[in-house]
Amino acid sequence: MSIRKQSTRIPYQGTVLLIHAGEAPPGLIEEVEQVFRRQTALRLEQLDVAWNQSQPHLLAELAVMVAEVNPCVILVADEAARLAQRNWRPFYPAVPPATFDLLYSDKASAGHRELRLDDGSELEGWLDAGSWKGSPAFERFGVRDGQGVDGAPAALGTLGRLAPATVEVLLGYASVLPVHRRYGLIALRIGDRVFACNHRAVKGVDPETLVEASLAEFLYGTRSPIHNFELSTVLGACYGRSVLGLRLLQVADLTLEKMTARIEEINQTWRDRASVLPALFLGATGQMRAVLAAGELETMLRFPRAPLDVFLALLRRMDRARRPTVLVHYRRVPLGQTGHTDDAFPWRALNPWPSERIRRRLETRASIRIEADPRTRRLDIDARSYDWHRTFASSDRLLLAPGPAPLAGADASSSVLDLSDQEPAFAALFEDVTRKLLELVEAPAERYQALLIGGSAEAARESAVEGMGRLGKLMVLANGERGLELADLAARHHPAATQVVEMPAGTPLDPKLLGRALAGRRPSASFVLMVHHESGTGMLNDVEEIAQVCQEQSAFLFLDATESLGAHRVEAARLGITLCTGAPEVGLGSGPGVSFVLGDRHFFRRLQATSGPARYLDLPAHYKCAVESARMPYTPPLQPMVALSAALSRFIEQGSGTRPAMFARRAARLRRELVGAGLKLSMDPARMSSVLTPVTLPRGIEAQALRRSLLARGYVVGLYRPGRGEDGLMVAHAVDRPWPQLSRFVHALEDEIVALRRGARRSPESLAAGSPLVSE
Repeated sequence: MSIRKQSTRIPYQGTVLLIHAGEAPPGLIEEVEQVFRRQTALRLEQLDVAWNQSQPHLLAELAVMVAEVNPCVILVADEAARLAQRNWRPFYPAVPPATFDLLYSDKASAGHRELRLDDGSELEGWLDAGSWKGSPAFERFGVRDGQGVDGAPAALGTLGRLAPATVEVLLGYASVLPVHRRYGLIALRIGDRVFACNHRAVKGVDPETLVEASLAEFLYGTRSPIHNFELSTVLGACYGRSVLGLRLLQVADLTLEKMTARIEEINQTWRDRASVLPALFLGATGQMRAVLAAGELETMLRFPRAPLDVFLALLRRMDRARRPTVLVHYRRVPLGQTGHTDDAFPWRALNPWPSERIRRRLETRASIRIEADPRTRRLDIDARSYDWHRTFASSDRLLLAPGPAPLAGADASSSVLDLSDQEPAFAALFEDVTRKLLELVEAPAERYQALLIGGSAEAARESAVEGMGRLGKLMVLANGERGLELADLAARHHPAATQVVEMPAGTPLDPKLLGRALAGRRPSASFVLMVHHESGTGMLNDVEEIAQVCQEQSAFLFLDATESLGAHRVEAARLGITLCTGAPEVGLGSGPGVSFVLGDRHFFRRLQATSGPARYLDLPAHYKCAVESARMPYTPPLQPMVALSAALSRFIEQGSGTRPAMFARRAARLRRELVGAGLKLSMDPARMSSVLTPVTLPRGIEAQALRRSLLARGYVVGLYRPGRGEDGLMVAHAVDRPWPQLSRFVHALEDEIVALRRGARRSPESLAAGSPLVSE
């Protein structure tokens, strides 16, 4: 039968090797290309042989071609080629390739020779075995006996959540012809796109030399729209070989844009059909090094060299700078699934022999591995050795986001102590912490009692709300997110007894409005619930005014001081506060894990006569254990209690007014610096707490982009939505760090705003298709 163009689309990976002696017959290559080119992911190679024993390098060359990607078809065109093919058989891989003879017959009527196969049906059967009938495109990647490897999107999605990196340098295990030059391949992922150098690109035919694909296609793909491409370099790299991925965490958006622009510049140089490319762009190594340098990830090599050298240099630089990185090993599908019997780890350019040691060291260091299960063909992710510390590590990382503040040295060391609540010393520890807590809020021990509750501040807040609802009505004052959360909590436990007095976010609480609301609630007992520091807006609510109204109306005051204790004075006895809840991780600078309820003993005694659905958060049970045995009713958080004791000791030694004054001075100085950097404070500093500063960004600056850029430099800040179409950041400064670190943060903030403005002035065309900054 004649070779004809296949009607079935066959996404199968492999090599077609055409062997002929001397010049190929007219039309032969075109006929073969018509069958195989573009219809499949099969690569066509041709070899002109003159069989004799003086050309041993041809044996090795053919062996590499055949073993490069399997399975393989060999087409032999004449007797000399058949003789060469039979003698080269010992160089084939373990699974011998299919071999077909090309025959010719004269058609007198047509006046030309027709190309024929000795058994065309066998070739068609071989091709058909590689098809994925009925499978949607890109749902399955890789090939095993004509079947796909499943689970690439799911596995890579899990990897993206474990190590969310927007930049990744990919080092592939490769054998590049001739055999003694096994330098491997290097590619670069930016966002969702992988750019790899297409060594087989043809000038004037292929529009780019740096080819783009998704990570799944690059690792496991088997078909490509590219006319001239090298399999397992541009496509299916993991299917053909193993790949190491160095993920660089916390990279700024503007860095991604610079690297993307550099890639476009390289491809434009290629499209311009310049006679000679700049030396810097010769080869994949030089091109990738140029792109990394554009993103200020210079590998510090004098000349572009082998991919392994660039990969190791970048890894060494990241380690020295303590930049957070994750090394991933994308293992190829198991042996036997592709016919591969070995992987050729890339050599170094000048000293190739230590490469095997380097391979073992890198693969051992990889904390995440992805490979296919040989039984199910599904890709599985193994992250058992993944070290979360590397994700958050940085040489000068500074936490300036709302939430827990960094631990002091004594508090951090307490987390490794071996303790037991069965020791006699535990009762002394419990009494020590509760006594210091009462001193923190300036409450006498004969009138007040402190209860410790295992859990975050939400545990203490919920236990207090549940207990208060047993004794009376609840009136919640809300002027921000935290106040509304408190109102929701009260409504969940006591919907019929809850009333919410809501004011616009960022406006002060109105004592007159509270007085009018309380006037209609008597004579039943009423509890007024308020948040001291409204961290949603950064406002510090005035407790004095609200406490005075409560005393005038005979109402009981509950104060949620979770994020203000330690940074602002709370005088429980003088203000007549009935209940106060808090946690140590913000103003006190200790670790989370324990919270507390400070309350009037008379309230706790009245609560003893009630019962409710709560068990773990039952305040009467906690009060009974605290008074009778100096302990907690359930398993206590021992290490957080030791850390809290140390933090309270520091506070007491400094004096009740010293630490709040220090917070106030630092906040005032930082706010002056922020205003000097061109930012605008979102409210009057007199109404702000000393813990958070909300700022409004200049027009045209996106908060998310600025936040990511700061994160790339080691500064973690929060987002703030002031409304009115503005964008802002929330800067937390409840952190015991030297002032120069805070000052460097302000300078970094100013630099990133300037850089973002410069980027915003660029034309949409220059931002380029798919720029991460634009696509979001």
